[in-house]
Amino acid sequence: MNRKTKQGAAVILSLSFLLLGGCVNGGGDEAAPINLPSPAASAGQTSGEADGPFGKYDPPITITTVKGLSLTKFKEGESIHNNIWTRSFEQDLGIKVKFEWAIDQAQYDQKMNVTIASGSYPDFFQVSPIQLQQLVEGNKLADLTEVYEKYASKDAKKMLTQDNGIGLKAATFQGKLRAIPSAAALTDQAQIVWIRADWLKKLGLPEPKTMQDLLNISKAFTKNDPDGNQKNDTYGLVLDKTVFDPLKGFFNAYHAYPGIWIKDSSGNLVNGVVQPQVKTALAQLQAMFKDKQIDPEFGVKDFTKNMESLVTGKIGMVIGSMAYPVGGLQKTLDNDPNADWRPYAVGSIDDKPVKIQLNPTVNAYYAVNKNAKNPEAVFKLLNYNIEKRWGETADPDTYHKSDGVEVFQYVPVGITKIKKNLEAYRVVQEALDSKDTSKLDAEQKGYYDSIVKFQNGDTSQWGYARVFGKGGSQSIIDFYDTNNMFIYNEFIAAATPTMIQKQATLDKLVLETFTKIILGESSIDEFDTFVEQWKKLGGEQITKEVNEAAAQ
Repeated sequence: MNRKTKQGAAVILSLSFLLLGGCVNGGGDEAAPINLPSPAASAGQTSGEADGPFGKYDPPITITTVKGLSLTKFKEGESIHNNIWTRSFEQDLGIKVKFEWAIDQAQYDQKMNVTIASGSYPDFFQVSPIQLQQLVEGNKLADLTEVYEKYASKDAKKMLTQDNGIGLKAATFQGKLRAIPSAAALTDQAQIVWIRADWLKKLGLPEPKTMQDLLNISKAFTKNDPDGNQKNDTYGLVLDKTVFDPLKGFFNAYHAYPGIWIKDSSGNLVNGVVQPQVKTALAQLQAMFKDKQIDPEFGVKDFTKNMESLVTGKIGMVIGSMAYPVGGLQKTLDNDPNADWRPYAVGSIDDKPVKIQLNPTVNAYYAVNKNAKNPEAVFKLLNYNIEKRWGETADPDTYHKSDGVEVFQYVPVGITKIKKNLEAYRVVQEALDSKDTSKLDAEQKGYYDSIVKFQNGDTSQWGYARVFGKGGSQSIIDFYDTNNMFIYNEFIAAATPTMIQKQATLDKLVLETFTKIILGESSIDEFDTFVEQWKKLGGEQITKEVNEAAAQ
């Protein structure tokens, strides 16, 4: 096993924000001809490695993959199998992309584990760090070292090294590149608080500044009939069966950092999930559940179900992504034109400054089956994605957002700029103030145009205005960034041996224990027993391995 060491907190990021999409039957118009920056292979070129980063296969080849889906919307008559990207890949690169399966993003890791256990893999597929380590140790993946050098475009190589090469190093084992690191936007993973400001106004509540303010709002939204229907049918805060996905910001307010490795007072790395501050936050969640501020069915509800509750006006506060307005929250206006979702910063529970947790720049990878006939084709798909979104022939109206649909979510392989949306917000603000759009790239100009349309009465553009406009969610991210409010995962490396063997067991222990505590089925003091169990079941050994790797 080849362990990789931490390279520095300033270049760290998190989860992939490229979410891809869903149904089955095709349709739609043919893609228009596209001029690419590099010449395609000459006519009549047969199967094999089509020349160059954008070389076209003639006759076309078929490459298989799988996909995780999350609230993906398709244009009428289109699907994950037939859309602008799949048609363009075939037309311009001679690559037919076949999805063997597509599943809800929340179930993707479990489905991928089943696929890995079966021993039957598609040509390429996205994996977690632990899954990558397993596949490397099983000698299941292609060596991409020379393929990367020969077929990754100049822009692809630039983006794959934007984190100072941390992702590529983490995907390299014994000197061989075994996967393509999938970088997502660094700052976009920072959680913020979304609140129905119209409910605040109705109940005479001030905008929140601290965590205590949020607790007061949660109680009022539960007890004081904010929707005015004379029924006791609203809740104060969203919680789902994953516990952490919608609540990292909640824990951060209590100076707890589940899911990342932090330094203790001695400078050693410790796992955030077993620190005493987590117990304090769990005690508060237990009290809120007992007070009926949390949906009693949260243990069986996923993100999609909770978004339905937000859209239909059953919950008025959620902690989570800066992108919620361009997802489900936009639909709220269809049900209630007076709904006014606004973003707020996470506040501290005490007088100690709050820190918002961020994960590594890469926590997912695109692996290529060692039996794939054309491993270079994956890089061609990646090159094309980057080119059509940010390159010389960028066309965001076709490949980023088309007819109000975020078609960029369809791509089977992709990375992004690690501060893309924060940088976009900042330059868009300058353009809104100056009315000068000359410094905006094509994608940024699209955000600017959406905001102007919303200002002129087009409510269908509310989502983008609430993200990139004045007072939008990126203004909160900008506040965090400007005031150095981020705390980074201190461990950036391949999974350790015990992580591979025991992490799933530990994750199950965390989820079961925390869920029981919140439900009141276990005493809050069960947390102390949990910590000891976590250590005995592999956590203590993992901690030792993590510190050994970090010291190298």
